[in-house]
Amino acid sequence: MEINFVESNPIPVKAALAEMGLLEPVWRLPLVPPKAENQARIQAVLDSLGLAGRSAAEPAAQRVHAGFAN
Repeated sequence: MEINFVESNPIPVKAALAEMGLLEPVWRLPLVPPKAENQARIQAVLDSLGLAGRSAAEPAAQRVHAGFAN
């Protein structure tokens, strides 16, 4: 959780989601990419959790709306 605060939010969150393949790493001002050392830290955390390098075709978890669950 602490990794989310290595830079101004939402920069680390957006970088992590991009690393996981859940969104495109597009940065519009005032947001900028994280510093290289912080990007490496974010990547290391994701690697340790087994979340890095996922594609949109491989979601981390199946989400089903409660109204559609059996």
